[in-house]
Amino acid sequence: MTYHAGLRRAISASWILRKQDIGSAERQNQFRPDLTLPEGWTIVRTSDYTGSGMDRGHLCPSADRTATEEINQETFLMTNIVPQSPQLNRGAWANLEEYARDLARAGYVVHQWVGVYGEGGEGSQGTKKTIGPGIQVPGRLFKMIWAIPEGENWASVRAVRLVADFPNADSRVSGYDWVRYLTSWEELSKRWNFGRLGEGLDSRFLNYWNGDWWDYRQSPVRVVTPCETYQGKVLFLGPEGGCFYRAEGGRKVYVEASRCQCETSL
Repeated sequence: MTYHAGLRRAISASWILRKQDIGSAERQNQFRPDLTLPEGWTIVRTSDYTGSGMDRGHLCPSADRTATEEINQETFLMTNIVPQSPQLNRGAWANLEEYARDLARAGYVVHQWVGVYGEGGEGSQGTKKTIGPGIQVPGRLFKMIWAIPEGENWASVRAVRLVADFPNADSRVSGYDWVRYLTSWEELSKRWNFGRLGEGLDSRFLNYWNGDWWDYRQSPVRVVTPCETYQGKVLFLGPEGGCFYRAEGGRKVYVEASRCQCETSL
């Protein structure tokens, strides 16, 4: 995990999920300050989110760590929490987290990397740049998944490689599922504002990455979504809301916005 003292929140986190990480331990739901932060750093407390209109959004989700109650409790440290749009946290983001667990249950080793960037998010109390004692509210959150079948290597042809990048805003995510926000490493690199994208990650992520514009129809586990296609091609959502498909050579071809309806199945 990378934590930013000035922003009073994490910037990114990475972890590995295997089927044995998913057990029967109940969600502990005991948010608590991380007292291991260096002396002089602001200690964020759960009460700093009260009345803000933003959810206490997990980076590494509680449900990814249910082997024991002790391990589950670690996910409730406030250094693993960021101000998240309630509609995002409880909707598309939660659905993508569950998709990662479906892959793990199917025998995949799921490498996950979450990044939080930009400034200003919209929750139930409107748009805010900060909450509590100067906790910056991010403008966007992304999740990268690289799932490899157990026993196979990073170059496996059966690997699942995807990136989804979400606006942290109730009005922009309400009613939409995660497949609407699939993007590419190249596109995300243009938006990321904390240095080189992927800095500090295992070099194999970059050496073998070729999951550009992932086609959810090729998923090894079921993806339930009414997202439309156009002429047999998956439709993607641009950063400003435009809807396009990838033509020959990777060229973006935009279509009428009404064609890109990815309403949630929940």
